Amino acid sequence: MTWLEKLKAIGDIAVNADQIHSRLPWAGIRMLFLEATADRETMGPLLVGLDKVLYLIDLCTVYELLYPYDPKIEHTYHNLEATVIEVYVLILQFLRTAILAYERSTKTSTSATFWTLDYINDYNARFEAIIPRIDYEAQNCERCYSRLDRVISIDQVKRLKRVLEDMERVKAHQNEFRNMNSTFPNIWRFLDDGKREDVLRWISDIPFEDHHSVARTGRTANTGGWLFQQRVFQDWQISDDSMIFWLHGIPGAGKTKLVSRVIDEFLQVQGQKLVYFYCNRNEGLRRKPKEILRSFVKQLSITDDQTVIHESLLQVYMDKRQRGFSSTDLSLEESEALLAQLISIYPKTILVLDALDESEEGSRQGLISYFSRLVEQIQNLKIFITSRRDEDIACRLKSKANVGINATDSQDDIAKFVSQKIDEDEKNKATPISVELKYDIVRIILDKSQGIFQWAALQVTELLSLDLEKDIRERLGCLPAGLPCAYNEIYQRILESKASKLKIAMRALQWVICSEKPLTADALVFLVCQDPEIDTLIAPYVDIRFILESCSNLLVMDSRQFCHLSHLSVNEYFENLWGIAICHANAAKICLTLMLVANNQYSQESSMYNVMIDNFLAYATQHWFLHIRRYEYYSRNTGDKIDPRLSQLVERFLGRVEESGPAYRSWCERCEHLPGFPIEDLKPFCNPVLAVCRFGFYRIPLTWWESKCINTNQTNKAGNSLLVLTVFSENEYAVQKLLSLGADINGQLDGLLCSGSALGAAASIGNRDIIKLLLSAGAQINQKHAGGIYGGALVASVANPEGRKATQLLLDSGAEINQELDCGIFGSALAAAAARGAGGYNSTISQSLLRAGANVNQALTSGNYGSALAAAASTPIGHETIKLLLASGANVNQRLIWGKYGSALAAASFGSPANTSLLLDAGADVNQVLTSGLYGSALAAAAYSQAKHSVQLLLNAGADVNQKLTAGLYGSALAAAVAKQGADEEIVQLLLDAGADVNQKLSSGLYSNVLEAARARTRRELYEILLGVVIGKNQRNFGYTSLEAGKYKDRKSA
Repeated sequence: MTWLEKLKAIGDIAVNADQIHSRLPWAGIRMLFLEATADRETMGPLLVGLDKVLYLIDLCTVYELLYPYDPKIEHTYHNLEATVIEVYVLILQFLRTAILAYERSTKTSTSATFWTLDYINDYNARFEAIIPRIDYEAQNCERCYSRLDRVISIDQVKRLKRVLEDMERVKAHQNEFRNMNSTFPNIWRFLDDGKREDVLRWISDIPFEDHHSVARTGRTANTGGWLFQQRVFQDWQISDDSMIFWLHGIPGAGKTKLVSRVIDEFLQVQGQKLVYFYCNRNEGLRRKPKEILRSFVKQLSITDDQTVIHESLLQVYMDKRQRGFSSTDLSLEESEALLAQLISIYPKTILVLDALDESEEGSRQGLISYFSRLVEQIQNLKIFITSRRDEDIACRLKSKANVGINATDSQDDIAKFVSQKIDEDEKNKATPISVELKYDIVRIILDKSQGIFQWAALQVTELLSLDLEKDIRERLGCLPAGLPCAYNEIYQRILESKASKLKIAMRALQWVICSEKPLTADALVFLVCQDPEIDTLIAPYVDIRFILESCSNLLVMDSRQFCHLSHLSVNEYFENLWGIAICHANAAKICLTLMLVANNQYSQESSMYNVMIDNFLAYATQHWFLHIRRYEYYSRNTGDKIDPRLSQLVERFLGRVEESGPAYRSWCERCEHLPGFPIEDLKPFCNPVLAVCRFGFYRIPLTWWESKCINTNQTNKAGNSLLVLTVFSENEYAVQKLLSLGADINGQLDGLLCSGSALGAAASIGNRDIIKLLLSAGAQINQKHAGGIYGGALVASVANPEGRKATQLLLDSGAEINQELDCGIFGSALAAAAARGAGGYNSTISQSLLRAGANVNQALTSGNYGSALAAAASTPIGHETIKLLLASGANVNQRLIWGKYGSALAAASFGSPANTSLLLDAGADVNQVLTSGLYGSALAAAAYSQAKHSVQLLLNAGADVNQKLTAGLYGSALAAAVAKQGADEEIVQLLLDAGADVNQKLSSGLYSNVLEAARARTRRELYEILLGVVIGKNQRNFGYTSLEAGKYKDRKSA
């Protein structure tokens, strides 16, 4: 039952029990609740107050039924009556205040929550204060009635029995609402514009709404309706079961236009959440499953008005930020888990994915499997997928609800489309097309299109470019058969055009085919005027109209001024005709030429030309190496030799093997400001070989590789070898190249932030193919690292979301699961899983390691934690992992011999009240004497971390506030609290109120007493408070206090 249903149920209980008194309050409650659903942050605080209101209504009803008016006890009765009336007045005041606050917020169009915790706390206090009073008056009535012959009617008995039963039902829900003011506001949060944009841009910056706008542009009105009449589609839509629906068709059948209609229809339906994604083969990001799921997560995690973000996403974002974004993006695994979690919060969710066949071929099977798991595990989920009938997709989806687009299905839509095009064209013609000719055009195109929209669009455009009816009819008699013939005809026409048009058309098509991002009209105008075979830049001499005309309807410009091919099949036609390698080679040449010579031409041309150069310089900076990487890949597949001009340009740009050139160093400096760019891998910038390896080049520059002049065992600033950098490029051919040149596969790397080994690097990114390659070449799977953050390859795999794809491969290959490590921040594979794999969305890695034999109580001798349980406890979202480890036998009081905490409870107390409470419930010794760590006790750890709630939890559990500590830097909890730079006065006061002794002599740590710690680290005001406590408690010890007071005065005057 959802929160909405539960609240309505409780409200209805109260109204049914006492319709006379509760009808008016419940009207206000219903209005508030319905309005608050539009503002999710208000929901939690509001439910807390409404819970009290509904309880009090029932309570008053019970007392009114039990103690009716009797003149013999009139005074006692009137006291109860007055208190009941006071309760009802307070309830109405509560509702009135909330309604007025809401109305003010809506009138001023503010997005701030209309009902705050300050209001709630105030009314809660008043509610709590009045409950004992009404109970007291009721008890007085009970005593008086007990001395009388009380007569209660049968009707009263029935009503009383019903109210008591209803109160039991309310009580059943009460625990769920009791902590609502702390739990529900954390589900949805308002953020300021800047922070909200940061979080949303971090999760995904793919403009899915723009893609939908492009898809629906040009869609003929009232087309696509046939799909909604299909029985299979209707059954999928109305079924209570979660289901996948697959719409499939041949190339050019109009699937994307149909999807845009489906999305538009679903957007009009209330009570469901729709998310969608358009794959695109020409844009790398729009092909990756990880990016698809991240976009879905983004859409599900924010309200429709784009103002409120779901807590689950914020929690992951904040956790990664606290770790310094060591894992910058959401991994596929994290996205999958978050998506499942977010889908579950909506009453109904629809995922729409267009053009699955345009996603990465090697990953789409995993995507289909994930979707299949979702519909098995989650209720009220509908998934709508479109694709071509590729065999690998068909074999997985043909058993699902599906509809194929046949020629007959789209006949009416094609007829409407052709008729619309003719009608639009007539507006610009002096002589309209005759009715007979229009009929013939529609009839013949329908007859020959075979349901292919793209073919129909090309032919109707060609026909309408002719002016005379005679020419149109002649063309109707010789239309090409099918898309390939249509493209052959258009390409032949391009080849026969004038030299300038041919050159511009070829360059435009090549650029749009291989560009790493969509090109605007201005960008394309600049690029088509550049000659890849010369060393200078050329000012634009054509406009976008000329380009589009030269490409004969194969290139189109959308409403956002972006240029793209009219259909994916155009891309495929030219890839088969030319091969894509030449496209990337020419693009790389122009990028390199620009970066080599652009600065010399800025002042020689118009300001518009300078803007074009600036814009393309940004593109070249981010993508030149990708074009080379793709060129090497495609040219290897076709057996082509390396383009010598491209190789020379790369060498000129990079400089010499021994020292980089100025253009390369300038490029490095520009890249320092690019988010997510691996700039640290390229330092020092004087060494260009680092970039060659990091980007996975293995044939270019020709002279470098052929002369074998590269020292394969050199390292970058972080201590990573060339082999490690090449592993990060994930290019197997490049890794093989380095190994063939003598790279040390087991070379020890000792940099503080390095990957430890080549195998460790491959494990950290989860590249199974490269791991297999390295193992077959002799990599030692259990090699202990001498440096870096992991300590070993298995830990490197476990510690990274992407790396976990390879964890089982490493275990199967003999990785030692309980290996003692010499370095790194984790200490063991299980500790790494506990620290980095915490959270309900991805603690499965810990389960896998435990099943594989990981020692849950292994005493660690390296890393930050000392044990796996301490690692999980130190993580704010480690709740589920802690439960798992405890259930697997973890010793909650294990005394740790290494790490910065000393115990699991101290690790939890450092900042996670939830984890602290969980460990205390599991029997953690709140006063355990610690022999390692920085703090000496759990209370000292909580005090130093300024974790007020954890401090209170520990004190409530019996923590000795004056425990003498034998380990750590501070000697006592109070000393730890005041030794923190910027210490929190509330925490210090909390410890003082609990009896902390300011005069306690410390037997361990950096300070001899608390005042010394405060004097060294704390702001003056707090030191003054402590000094006042000392003076107040030590009137008899005048020498001591005078000495401290004198020190303070000297410090203050200084």
